[in-house]
Amino acid sequence: MAGTFTCTDYMGTFYYGWLFWALAGIVIFTLLLYYKLIDSPRLVRAWHLWMFIGGATLLNFIVGYGIATSATQEGNYCPELVITNGDVISVGLTQALLTLILTIALSFLFRYFSTNCRNTTPLRPW
Repeated sequence: MAGTFTCTDYMGTFYYGWLFWALAGIVIFTLLLYYKLIDSPRLVRAWHLWMFIGGATLLNFIVGYGIATSATQEGNYCPELVITNGDVISVGLTQALLTLILTIALSFLFRYFSTNCRNTTPLRPW
């Protein structure tokens, strides 16, 4: 059968777990940093929050790309699979997209921790 993979010697890796924990940690840290730790009246505009979201998205892309690259360089995948650099980049882009979606969604919850930035959300007009 074409397309059938039989990786009997492959035991799997925990890289998806590392990707998830990196994503969750960076998103939560970014939102806590903006809404609770900095909480400045000078940073109440939506574009200030978008700078933080952009930084978290870029950082999660780098982490996702780095973890996927190290997995392919070490050979921690089924040897019957052909993994290219485009596949590794798509892992990083997926990580970045999930960061963007999760950060926007959680910002509506985290804004209640803030004193000065309570009304700042990413969907508020500039």
